[in-house]
Amino acid sequence: MPTYNYRALTLADTKVAAQVLSQAFGDDPLSIYMLPDERARVETLYKFFCALGYVNVKDQCAYGAGDPLEAVAFWKRPEQGRTVIGFRSIAKFVPLLFTEYLPGYFRMKVVKRHMRAMNKLYVHEPHFYLDYIGVMPSMRGKGLASRLMYPFLEMADKQKAPIYIDTNNSSNIPVYEHYGFKCVGEKLVPGTGITIWAFCRRPE
Repeated sequence: MPTYNYRALTLADTKVAAQVLSQAFGDDPLSIYMLPDERARVETLYKFFCALGYVNVKDQCAYGAGDPLEAVAFWKRPEQGRTVIGFRSIAKFVPLLFTEYLPGYFRMKVVKRHMRAMNKLYVHEPHFYLDYIGVMPSMRGKGLASRLMYPFLEMADKQKAPIYIDTNNSSNIPVYEHYGFKCVGEKLVPGTGITIWAFCRRPE
């Protein structure tokens, strides 16, 4: 098996991982819809990904590539199920109460509801799910995302399990198609201007 030079992240990585993801998602359509103020967006995303990164590291779902860290992905394997945020993890989200996150969260809820419904509609069996993947903007196009994709494509093939991904960013469509994903659904969420594209990759 090829060596892809990626690693599981530790709690010591959470702040750097949050920096990577907040930069990567600063121009994402859902981030812009959720947090229209550009100046507050990256700061709010940083605090959000600090908290979410903590949860994903604890759940062994967080992976990174690059030295220093330049690409991050949160992968859920079929046996892991839904993320459960425990009491200690909830405390990590408290700093978000003092940002623009809360009103943005309520704006985003309708989109997330449609995303969950599409996931259930298009994949019924246990599957891998790519929750987030992001590369520092200055490092895009250097193969870092592939280090965080191919190992899990191979795991899914070995386990005969599908992989599900969704995106709100049309520029991601050819990227996911490059990795063998097929677009199985497209939905414009009423009243938001946000389109959700659902992708599935069946095992080879």
